[in-house]
Amino acid sequence: MPDIEATITFLSPEAYPRTLWIGKKIRIQEGSRIVGYAEVTQIFYELVRKQD
Repeated sequence: MPDIEATITFLSPEAYPRTLWIGKKIRIQEGSRIVGYAEVTQIFYELVRKQD
């Protein structure tokens, strides 16, 4: 599977406060089926950034 760079937008980022960090891997799903994975390389919305 090729690597692709993309931007993922959460519809309600306030529901996920401090849950992301650079390097985190996220499952990409279609219903219950896993179709791929994303690795966080940048965070634009500070509310979701995990605090050290």
